[in-house]
Amino acid sequence: MLRAACFFWSSTYNAFCFRQGPMSPTLADVHMLTGLNIGGQINPFSLLVKPSGKLESMRTGGWSNYITTFKTDKKTVTNKEHTTFLNMWLDIYVFCGQVYAPTSNYHALAEKIAVNSEILLGKFVLGALYNLMNRVSQHLMKSEVVSTITSPWWLLQVWLNLHLHKLVTPELINLSFPSLEYSEEQEEQLPRNQKFHCCMSFW
Repeated sequence: MLRAACFFWSSTYNAFCFRQGPMSPTLADVHMLTGLNIGGQINPFSLLVKPSGKLESMRTGGWSNYITTFKTDKKTVTNKEHTTFLNMWLDIYVFCGQVYAPTSNYHALAEKIAVNSEILLGKFVLGALYNLMNRVSQHLMKSEVVSTITSPWWLLQVWLNLHLHKLVTPELINLSFPSLEYSEEQEEQLPRNQKFHCCMSFW
């Protein structure tokens, strides 16, 4: 379903151009599905700063070594341990970054979250999703192979399941390819609900 949906994405409208009309993930969707904050006073450009701390051994041993290096045996969680955990959570599970080696791409953001700063994380995730769709659509327009693109595919999948789970329910045994004798005049004679079903059945 993810692959099929990408062919309906328009970089001009920043929306999926389905038969029933344009549809696009919104901030309300993000907040409803994830509970992430979408409103606040913080300026996103304030995060374009270098983190105050430095994470050693970022490129050696992968994520397993990263966990071993920064975890502590103390009963209380230190601020550094909390920050390194949030950096891993953001990189792997939220923005779906590199899986083979840790990065510090979200270290500054993790530091802000660790001290309970008001972060518009929902807006950042939605922006990452829009960036993902635009990159994928560029590859598809050029008939290029879509290589591994690290971005929050999970948000797109959850959003599609939310809005299309009642619509995209075709029975494969009853599906067929369009007839070679199909014409637009034939389409106009179909009731609107049948035309919509025919369109959505080819997902």
